[in-house]
Amino acid sequence: MSIVSVSLDDELLEEVDGFVEEQGFSGRSEVFRTALRSLMSDRRRVSRLEGVLDAVLMVTVAGGESGKVDTVQHRHQEIVTTQLHNHLEGGTCLEVFVVHGEAEEVQNFYGRLQSLDTVNQVKMVSP
Repeated sequence: MSIVSVSLDDELLEEVDGFVEEQGFSGRSEVFRTALRSLMSDRRRVSRLEGVLDAVLMVTVAGGESGKVDTVQHRHQEIVTTQLHNHLEGGTCLEVFVVHGEAEEVQNFYGRLQSLDTVNQVKMVSP
């Protein structure tokens, strides 16, 4: 098994350590392996989408950091039919996008949102 070094801020590391104990994981590595398997499974599901589709993308963003999301959204504005921005507790913002378009374009939008360093998570729901 390969060893990979990862940099985390103190707050996230504390959260991971608490999760390890709370959920009974054998250690941090097992939490990261589980999280990565989940991420890769989700990406495989999204990559199998075909044709024209409708979907909802829910994005949580670190407070006050929606600028990069806006930039990505503008690049994909032809598929965004509705956008909702909401302020959550703790300074986090929720962006909800209803999209309609070719699967490849929806996948591209989803992937770009996921790659932003200001985004906490992206979830996609599609029929």
